[in-house]
Amino acid sequence: MAEYTKDTRFSWGWVIGGGVIIWVLQFLAVMVWAALRFHPMAAAACGLAPYVIGGFVIGWQSEGRTILEAGLATLLVIFIEVGRAHATLRHAEPALLGVLYAVPFVAAIIGAWIGEMVQGNVIRTSDD
Repeated sequence: MAEYTKDTRFSWGWVIGGGVIIWVLQFLAVMVWAALRFHPMAAAACGLAPYVIGGFVIGWQSEGRTILEAGLATLLVIFIEVGRAHATLRHAEPALLGVLYAVPFVAAIIGAWIGEMVQGNVIRTSDD
């Protein structure tokens, strides 16, 4: 088995790909939430799960600056969602909006950190 140190370069591919992963998982989570008949705890779990899972995947699979990549991917999804829901968010309280979008951001960062811990500092590959 060959071992090499992780590459620490930033990857826009993981930012965009991670944003797509999070957005698709968020879309699927809404369907699961609707199937569970809108239970409040299901809403909380389904609302945060895409961000934690997406951050974990970025942290686990990306060799680069995984925390930064997951954070930017989450901001990309948040900006898309704010743009999509602009008309309904116009009347919301700013503090509520801050919490509404800060909690998923922190969840993605935590997921990326866990994914990076799973990945480790050394990459092992088989020599074929």
